[in-house]
Amino acid sequence: MVIILESLLGSMFEALLDYSEGFILRQEVGGVG
Repeated sequence: MVIILESLLGSMFEALLDYSEGFILRQEVGGVG
């Protein structure tokens, strides 16, 4: 149970990092794309 929870949180954290990186890149470009 704990292992499943940890893996789920890890996946969510990685997805959040990918999303935040993409968001920052879009902000730097100026919202284009």
